[in-house]
Amino acid sequence: MSLEHDGTRALAAAVMPYVTMRRVLVVCLACVLASVLAGSARAFASRGHCGPALCIRTDKGWFGSVGPGVANAHPAAWVLFGNFRFPADAAGHEGHPSVPGGRLLIAFSDFPVVGRYARWRRATYLHLPARHPTRKRLVTWHVRFAGRAVYVEVKFGSRPSAPMWRLANAKLATVHRKQR
Repeated sequence: MSLEHDGTRALAAAVMPYVTMRRVLVVCLACVLASVLAGSARAFASRGHCGPALCIRTDKGWFGSVGPGVANAHPAAWVLFGNFRFPADAAGHEGHPSVPGGRLLIAFSDFPVVGRYARWRRATYLHLPARHPTRKRLVTWHVRFAGRAVYVEVKFGSRPSAPMWRLANAKLATVHRKQR
């Protein structure tokens, strides 16, 4: 009986370092993988207001949301940007957050140019239509910009004033092609 017990003990002593090292190795690999994934998630989050190809400049007091997706088997996204707080995942939801008075929300698509989008007018920069402030609180249009199909919505929280119109144009002018 003691021989069997001693044999089991010897076998366990021989196998134990292997099992322990294997567990340590598995835990280390899991930590490295988690670190890499967290780093790439931070990198994506730090991009903040970028779709697959287009970005909008970040300024203090402005908040954004990116809703990634696919259009015709190519990466696409909706980008929301406003001078008020709204949920970070708002671009992934149906509809847009309500805009408080005196604030504005800019929403634009970052889609590949496919199908009917190829007939959209080209633009060298994004801006509100030339007409000065209207009574409308929602202004929409679509263009091809920087090789992408861009559907733009600017939603004003109250009737747009000339300074709000200029602010919207200034922010739209910061939309640019992402540097690779």
